Amino acid sequence: MVYAIMGCSPCHHPSSSLQSAKSPRQNLSIPLDHYSDGPRKSVSQTKEIKVSRSNYVLMSSARLSDTYQIDEKIGEGSTYLGGFGNVYRATHKHLGVQRAIKSLTRGAVPKAQRKQLLYEVDMLKEMVRPRQDHPNILKIYEVIKDKEYYHVVTELLTGGELFDRISDGIRYSEEKIAYYMQQILSAVHYCHEKRIIHRDLKPENLIFENDSENSLLKVIDFGASCTYDENSTEVVGTAYYIAPEILKSRHYDEKCDVWSCGVILYMLLCRR
Repeated sequence: MVYAIMGCSPCHHPSSSLQSAKSPRQNLSIPLDHYSDGPRKSVSQTKEIKVSRSNYVLMSSARLSDTYQIDEKIGEGSTYLGGFGNVYRATHKHLGVQRAIKSLTRGAVPKAQRKQLLYEVDMLKEMVRPRQDHPNILKIYEVIKDKEYYHVVTELLTGGELFDRISDGIRYSEEKIAYYMQQILSAVHYCHEKRIIHRDLKPENLIFENDSENSLLKVIDFGASCTYDENSTEVVGTAYYIAPEILKSRHYDEKCDVWSCGVILYMLLCRR
């Protein structure tokens, strides 16, 4: 089975938009002759370039067919965001690399689901820093919006869920479990550095990049996530993995993700 982008989340989220999250912009002054062999111009002849996160996750209204060749349909239904939309394997026409594209019909997606999608896109965009995105978090490349669809383009993951491998009774050595947990904890630490709490960490949301035993694990489904700035008392998550403080509807913080990681570690060690 091929896994692509975002999954279902168990909760309702605040409204969002396709605009990138607000953040300070860095102004770069680059001499106009920077790439020429001629003499340097004066400082007054510099060109100012504004750099922000939106420069690294493309948001466009271009035609999808201009950039991507759709190869095959690889998914639909509740596995891919509540049954609305399809997931395709596609090839970038200029780069020759494969991507996953989730296409959602704008008119067919209920308002609450559309808000959830846009919220998750915003969270994934927050994970992107220039040349410094995390190897264990699903990468989003661009969002293409036309009159009928939202097309969300991400990397293609083909290795299946960690949950499936546990369910198949695969016996992992402690060394291999440590290898997997290091990747999970590294991704979670990165999220927390970005002041983002995932809130729904579970084996179903950990996808292998490919079928190999040493494949990288990727954290997906940020639809239930929130930021540190939100007053978190909402009960969000999945049974068995949810932290006690969330169930008690108390104010909680990023440590709820650490609890979920502990449950995942237990499942890997005990194969349950």
